[in-house]
Amino acid sequence: MSLTYPQATQRRPETLLAAVALAVIGGVAAIATLPLIPDDAPDAVLWLSLAAGVLFIIAAAGVWQGIRAAAYALFALALLNGLAAAPGIPFDEEWYEKAFAAVGVTHAIALCWLLAAKNTREALR
Repeated sequence: MSLTYPQATQRRPETLLAAVALAVIGGVAAIATLPLIPDDAPDAVLWLSLAAGVLFIIAAAGVWQGIRAAAYALFALALLNGLAAAPGIPFDEEWYEKAFAAVGVTHAIALCWLLAAKNTREALR
């Protein structure tokens, strides 16, 4: 079994480009917001956020190269990230925390939708 990568002359579909862009934005945002984590939060929260940011960027690079397994990993990571953010919408106390949670859920939905789009699936064959 061999992996096939898209040819350099082959154009990537817009859905794949948008998925990679959203994944990189998600990874950078996860890393950039590390200072906003409260001091009383468990250390696991800090490490999970850092790991998620790095994994988003690594998976985005894999999707850019046309690796189907990276797309599956990115889909699962986005889904888990969205599920983790969802309780913040009804249960967080501050409005900006609710807004961050809503952005996280919207990001996850958009990324999963782009990865499941027909053009993206065809490009990753």
